[in-house]
Amino acid sequence: MSRGRRAVVLGAAVSLAYVVATVIGARTDPFVARPILDGIAGPPLYRWVEPPPAFVSTNKAPADGRFDLSATDGTYDPATGSKAGVYPTDDFQATLALAQRAIPSRSGASSVSLTLTPLAPGEGLQVPGGYQIAGNVVRIDATYRPTGGDVSQLARPSLVTLSYPIVVQGGFSNTVMVSRDGRTWTALTSTDHPGSQAVLATVRSLGYFAVGQTSGTETPTAVASAGRTIDTWVVIGLVAGALLAAVLVVLARRRERRPPRRRPPTDDGDAFDPWRV
Repeated sequence: MSRGRRAVVLGAAVSLAYVVATVIGARTDPFVARPILDGIAGPPLYRWVEPPPAFVSTNKAPADGRFDLSATDGTYDPATGSKAGVYPTDDFQATLALAQRAIPSRSGASSVSLTLTPLAPGEGLQVPGGYQIAGNVVRIDATYRPTGGDVSQLARPSLVTLSYPIVVQGGFSNTVMVSRDGRTWTALTSTDHPGSQAVLATVRSLGYFAVGQTSGTETPTAVASAGRTIDTWVVIGLVAGALLAAVLVVLARRRERRPPRRRPPTDDGDAFDPWRV
């Protein structure tokens, strides 16, 4: 096998490893369908407003998100309302994805101020049975400008995505919870992605949002193990591809092993010996 062909074979093997890992990850959880160059490490460390004692030394303050929806940049139309858009905090721990015209227009308003603010959970919270708040509370506000007035209800359903730390050991499940006052919480129908430690839900109002985490049921255990399965299959795909590449290289080298070319005998007395220098 020539050197050029060996390079092609090696490249094909590496590409195969990439495809295997990506396809397996995408079919198991779309959140991990990302380029292999991004790595197979878990999500970044969670940023707490008030970290538990074990995380005080390594914690970084969470970031907020501030946006001005206006006609200038095409994100708000005074006649029809907001345009479809995605608005994350700077650390991507919370994201609001607005549907088209989710924030309705208001007479005299030319723009909307949208903020996502991380807060620490308060005391005396009323949460659904079996749940506890995992991580920060995020308050999402929208205010008309220059008229004033808060947006409480959305004209069209939109999407909130929240990252979470794992505060319940073993099997667990996560759901997005919503509150109008930050004290009394209601669980929303949610989609959990343990591999990315993110959960999302459709929302029809703004206010306070948090992740409720619980344990002790069969379903949460299955969901949690699915996240670990994602990582396992990705690693298996990479290892299989690497082994295949190594085998192909070894075979190519064996085929190229040939006896060294023997130099023809010479006769120093032969003036016409072509091998003499």
